[in-house]
Formats: sequence, structure tokens, C-alpha cells
Amino acid sequence: MTTAKAGPARTGTRERFLEGGTRLFRSQGFHATGVKQIAGLCGAPMGSLYHFFPGGKEQIALDGLRRSAGFYDDLMQRVFARYPDIGDAIAKWFSMAAGFLRDSGYADGCPVGTLADGIAATHDGLREAASAVMQSWERRIADRLAELGVTRPEAEELASYTVAAFEGAILLGRVHRSTAAVDRTSRVVAATLRRAVAGQPA
Repeated sequence: MTTAKAGPARTGTRERFLEGGTRLFRSQGFHATGVKQIAGLCGAPMGSLYHFFPGGKEQIALDGLRRSAGFYDDLMQRVFARYPDIGDAIAKWFSMAAGFLRDSGYADGCPVGTLADGIAATHDGLREAASAVMQSWERRIADRLAELGVTRPEAEELASYTVAAFEGAILLGRVHRSTAAVDRTSRVVAATLRRAVAGQPA
């Protein structure tokens, strides 16, 4: 009886650490976040945090990146499946990001981009994980463009452009506390990709 109850409790505590740490990394960056702050936010002792994450906040960040990768990959799959027009699909992706920004009071940026910006020069393992996530986004966009008839080299260039525009727009949204930059960037990116699919010059 005791053992049956312990399993879900442990799982719940680990998830709280993972969600709390990811939220703090997203809103204030990796270096500004400490393990004591994560433990305090989750209402659990430090010993419990290190029990689930022996590598401390670096391990929380890495596991959070992996989970974010899965979430965004699934999101992109669903968006492309629902919107055959590449411009509509990308506009929806940007629109959802704008909604996340508004809902968080402009505190939460992209969970991958915000973390990557803070650790790119100091934590190779986390940088490589963030790089892998962003490359997977680029591949998915490039694959979709190629399916629609864009040459592979151009599809890859446009995919990198799209991800860079996405991350930059989110940063501007946080700085300006407005989704205006996200909305404008979305329109420009969508139009650019539509022209590429139609065989028109960018």
C-alpha cells in the first residue's frame, strides 16, 4: 500500500521541479536561476531536488529542453497537417507564440531560445541540446517546403530564416511587451514562404 502511493508522489515532485525550473529559465534566464529558487517555487526540499536531478539545474534544463523539443515538434506536426498552405501554417505557429507571450504577461519567451541565449558560451552540453532542437525545427520546415516544390538548398535557407525570425520576434515581443512585432514578422515570413512555393522571387 505504501509503495503504491510513493510512486505517483515521486513522479509529481519530479514534474514540479521540471516545470518550475523550466518556467524560471524561460522568464529570467539560466544564470539568474538558482536551485534554491527552484526548490522554493516547488515547495520541496533541496535534497529532494538533487534526488531527482543529481546534476542540479543543468540536468533540469537539459530535461526541460528535451520536453520542449517534443512539445514543439508535435505542435509543428499538427500545424502543418491542419494548414496545407505554408503561409497559413507558419502564421499559426507565430500566432500561438504570441498567445503564450500575452498569457504570461510577456515574462515567458521561447523555452529553447531564452535558455540558449544564456548558456551558448558557457555550457556546451546545453548549447548542443538547444542547437539540436532548433535544427529539428529547421528540418521540419525545410521538409515541408521541399514537399511543396521548393528546391532543397532554398528550403533550408528559408527554414533557417524562419526560425531566426521567430526567435527575434519573440525577443522583441518581450522587450516591447507587445505582440506587434510577432504579428508583423509573421506576415512577412508567411508572404516570403508563399512566394517561394509559387516560384516567385523573395
